[in-house]
Amino acid sequence: MEKEILLLAKQEQHPFLTGLFASFQTEHHVCLAMDLAAGGDLTKVIDHPEFNYKAAIFYSSCIVLGLEFLHEHNVIHR
Repeated sequence: MEKEILLLAKQEQHPFLTGLFASFQTEHHVCLAMDLAAGGDLTKVIDHPEFNYKAAIFYSSCIVLGLEFLHEHNVIHR
């Protein structure tokens, strides 16, 4: 987890990853202070009546590019 946190902190300019401002850990939780995702979560986007095949391709491509970047830096996202 520490490696992922450090990578995200360094790479806040990547277009498909949110920036990380701070992190801390309690006995039971790891907390991350990250950029606000103003558009909401992906479920909200997918549930929108106008979500179509082209939108699915676009969002899938964004996810793949973000994961590819993480994997290139030996980070596995769960």
